[in-house]
Amino acid sequence: MNKGLKEFASLVSSSLWPEKSSFNNYLHDETLLTGQASLVLFPQSHEEVKAIVNLATSLAKQNGGICPNEYKLTVRGLGSGLAGSAVPQGGIVISMEKMNKLIFVDEVNYRIRAQAGRLTSDIINDAKSKNLRYVVDPSSADVSCIGGNIATNASGPRSFRYGPTGQYVKKLRVVWANGQEDEIGYTTEKYSLGIHSLPIWIGSEGKLGIITECELKLLPPLGPYEEVTVVMGFSSEQEALQAVLNIRQYPEIIAIEFLDSEAFAISKEKWPKELGKSSALLFCIFEVHPENSMFWEKLSADWDQKCTITVARDSRSASNLYKARKSITETLKQKYAYKIGEDICVPLVQMNEFCKRARELATKHHFSIVIWGHAGQGNLHTNLLFQEKEKIQDSFLLIDELGKLALKLGGVISGEHGIGKIKANLKPLQISTTEREFEKHVLQFADPFQIINRY
Repeated sequence: MNKGLKEFASLVSSSLWPEKSSFNNYLHDETLLTGQASLVLFPQSHEEVKAIVNLATSLAKQNGGICPNEYKLTVRGLGSGLAGSAVPQGGIVISMEKMNKLIFVDEVNYRIRAQAGRLTSDIINDAKSKNLRYVVDPSSADVSCIGGNIATNASGPRSFRYGPTGQYVKKLRVVWANGQEDEIGYTTEKYSLGIHSLPIWIGSEGKLGIITECELKLLPPLGPYEEVTVVMGFSSEQEALQAVLNIRQYPEIIAIEFLDSEAFAISKEKWPKELGKSSALLFCIFEVHPENSMFWEKLSADWDQKCTITVARDSRSASNLYKARKSITETLKQKYAYKIGEDICVPLVQMNEFCKRARELATKHHFSIVIWGHAGQGNLHTNLLFQEKEKIQDSFLLIDELGKLALKLGGVISGEHGIGKIKANLKPLQISTTEREFEKHVLQFADPFQIINRY
């Protein structure tokens, strides 16, 4: 057995070797990529993470300043990623799943601090238990960890009003890949300090080092306002996407989700029967004062003649509608052997054009696709579906074409999943030469010994 790997394993109380049947669970995420590794480590504290990184840097120095491939580190949250960032290309996987402790909830300053491996849904519930709100609600909240959300700057339906994860990150405790430990960020409500590192860590996909703890901003309760869930059924996808431009002007709106005809058809039995003749849906959440009768009058006047409207009149009905929205991914996984979820983002006025041309590309490559997503932000999830393993490589070619289509329409190749390995070849088309040079210098500082398994 490799002496160096044994030394890494001795640094933590729990590790996993390739001969164990569960080892393969740590070689992939929710993409169709599968990697390879020699060891999985399960640190439980900041100190253990620091020891792992320090050993990797020490071995790199002994190897002429470059970390040997068998000791390169791939950081993994809970494996719910959709870009391949956590898929190892050899070396050691650091799984953060045991670093899942709540550290505190500050009810006075509206703050929560937790280890990076804590479930996002637990963060939401921790806040709720103190009558506070953590409002970033990705569909993967039950299976993703908060550190992974920070590493991809994840968002969810309510991010239309409240923004992505990064807007709520106040402080991070980190171990840079160069071996330095740090507490970055500030708990004050505002600051102006010029260039600093916190924004660079948000969305960095594990390239700079390892986040061990985070401190997040919480929001107060809604007070007299109530969340109201409204589902609108339209006779065509074009009408639904055009309606987004009008609905987003409502001051009460906090979420606008789109489901195309295929997404609705595959989950139709989970939606109210009155929507049955619709071809596409908009799933909307509003924050409404109970005495605001003008909201209901305007909603009725604007849409009664244009679509079928279903309103959740109580929390149970709202929960059922939200579950219907979230059920689509699992339903697709049951129906198709293979699924890849894309997440381009385009200007709102280009959503119809993107959907039309995306279907043309899918037909050209002989794929089925289902499109849904955060339409209020132009963030459309294009899901590639197929039954034959032989088509995996072709699916990556289609991802490239969809990314290039988004760029042609003035959009970006990822709205929230990140670049990872899936879109690494598209990134040079997205960012400028100067930005690429800037990223290169940041990585040279953060990871001079190349201990992080880059893509």
